[in-house]
Amino acid sequence: MRDEKIPVHTPECIEKLTIKTLMDRVTRTGNEWIAAYSENTKKEILLCTECSPKFCGVSSDVSCLLSTEESSVYHNHPSNKPFSSSDFTNFLYNYERIISFHACGNDGKSVFSLSNICNNDIFNKISEIEIIMQNIITGYLFCQSDPVLDYAVRHGFGLGLDKNGIAKYEYNIHNMQYDLRKNNPDVQIAQIFTVDIITLFLEIIEFHRNKNKNLDMHTVRPVVHNILNNNVNFKVCVFRTHQLNSCQKDIYESLSNFKFQMQ
Repeated sequence: MRDEKIPVHTPECIEKLTIKTLMDRVTRTGNEWIAAYSENTKKEILLCTECSPKFCGVSSDVSCLLSTEESSVYHNHPSNKPFSSSDFTNFLYNYERIISFHACGNDGKSVFSLSNICNNDIFNKISEIEIIMQNIITGYLFCQSDPVLDYAVRHGFGLGLDKNGIAKYEYNIHNMQYDLRKNNPDVQIAQIFTVDIITLFLEIIEFHRNKNKNLDMHTVRPVVHNILNNNVNFKVCVFRTHQLNSCQKDIYESLSNFKFQMQ
């Protein structure tokens, strides 16, 4: 693990300086990096890297900062894609004091940001739906073998959090393949499907929070049934996805089965 501390003499410019410093390290080393600073002091930028182009670990200094102070966190994405589900679990789940979170593409143009994070405790559940997201969305729509569909799913994750008031999602997309296909039915399905899955589970979580009930198969089944049957976009996605892949299992039953693991 490699650590660096960069003093900041102009706090009002810390955001631009952080991105510039991060991308400078990325360009020089080719590795994944994390850059973070305290929103309260803005007196220094902490950087760390595992010296790997595929993984960015959190050093003890950065971990201490994220655990004790309201912080902004930046990291680079060699793939130039939006946030991955592991980004949410490794950062926002583990460090509830992060108030803005950013992914910068190695291309220097793609940027994805979450700010106004007003409900950090919800990310405790984000870790639990990660398996659902991976199995249902990336599995059924074969996103891993199609980088554009994978891109759409990741983008849909951010849009879903924004739609449900969990955080403000901002982005600068710079991906020619995605731009060429973003209006195609399969890409639209993947994106809408992701947004609706997130909305579905957040509604279920909120329902149980209001009822002071634990998540279990007996109470979840009727909620899942009601939400799915009243969600036009979801039903359209299910129908059209079945048309794209006639071999896939019934999405509703699989969703229910995965949902029961959230006990």
